[in-house]
Amino acid sequence: MSNFGSMRNFCMPVLWFDDGTLEFMVLWRDPGQTELQWTQHHGIWWLRAPSKMTRKTTYPEILRFFLSRGKNIDIYVDDEHRGHGGIFPERFLESLSHPCKRVRVLGTCTGHIQPADRPQANKELKRLVRKAIRRFRVRAALRKECKLHKGLTRKAREDISVVLNDVRNEFNSSEDRRNGVKNAFNETILTPEKHSKLELLLQKATEPEYAPFGSVQSRPHACKCGFKVKTEGEKHECWFRRAKLWSPLKTNQNPDEPTGCLLFQATALSERNKSFTGVVLDQDTCADISKRVPELLPNKWWNDYRVQYMQRDDHPEMYEKNNNKLKPAAQQHLLQTQKSLKVAEEALKCARKEKESKTMLKNLRRDIKHAKNLLVRAELLVSTNQQPATGAAAVKKHLPQKRCRGSCATDKSPAHKKRKKLS
Repeated sequence: MSNFGSMRNFCMPVLWFDDGTLEFMVLWRDPGQTELQWTQHHGIWWLRAPSKMTRKTTYPEILRFFLSRGKNIDIYVDDEHRGHGGIFPERFLESLSHPCKRVRVLGTCTGHIQPADRPQANKELKRLVRKAIRRFRVRAALRKECKLHKGLTRKAREDISVVLNDVRNEFNSSEDRRNGVKNAFNETILTPEKHSKLELLLQKATEPEYAPFGSVQSRPHACKCGFKVKTEGEKHECWFRRAKLWSPLKTNQNPDEPTGCLLFQATALSERNKSFTGVVLDQDTCADISKRVPELLPNKWWNDYRVQYMQRDDHPEMYEKNNNKLKPAAQQHLLQTQKSLKVAEEALKCARKEKESKTMLKNLRRDIKHAKNLLVRAELLVSTNQQPATGAAAVKKHLPQKRCRGSCATDKSPAHKKRKKLS
């Protein structure tokens, strides 16, 4: 992956595939907002964040988006960037339905080893973007719509998305450009025949070395999450003490929608024989469906288990087996969100009676807004998991209804009403 088009208020992370195609999204800066929010304009997804840089708060969302675009990835080549550091991305990639291994390019070797930084990739993409911008400006001038936007308004994002959508379609549809990206992969990581600069760099190396942050092999101790430490008990960001679940999206899912019943298998860390089948309902909300009646799991339950997710395309038999438990789990989640909204509204009423500070009232109103958003997502989840009618109910539903005669209460025809009046 590479960051392209870094500007004042946004940047464009790009994921390159060894078949020569690419996928990208836009990370844009909105200092007034702390919550991440996805929007789509002309086929391009935008992620709103407090910073345009790929930090540890935004990098999980970027990975979730790229890994859900419908392509199975075996090896993910990543830069040694501070926002990409730690062991969390490795554990996340291993938990996918199609497990993936992350390999990090060390130090100043990015320009030599990273396929995205070869001229056939980033340089060609930049040239194509400049060409698309010139075409857009000419069209705008002919329509007499040539003007500058004051900021990243909705209209500005839409105009940028028009250009980026054209760039993506033109790049992925060009056989010459795809072959160039394939050559970039071959001369860096896929074949023994390297490009000249990389060959000189490898000749200088006396022995192979792989020591990214968190995976330094010379450190004697390792945490249960796999993070290498110098001494036992050394503080670090442990995967089994994380605050959020880090669950993937469903295949080709829109990132602004709830995950929507993604199955997983959880195995306890302390007892290897203890495991259960669960379902991700939304963000950090999950349910245990291995029991007769699905039960919602407590917060941060994932820190005691190893989780392996199962996409529907890879494990259709698991979804057929647990199909009748998905809707009850979604309904329990809906009831919980309704209760949370009532509690938040009651807290705001009490705060107003007690004449609390403006800051506290503002925080409570923010909690209510967040609870309402979760409620909308829970209602959407229940509506999308309606079970089709089966057996006698399905037959009755599709049979034509017979019209009753005489004084039948179900006869609503005008003739029946007239007969009733006459009698």
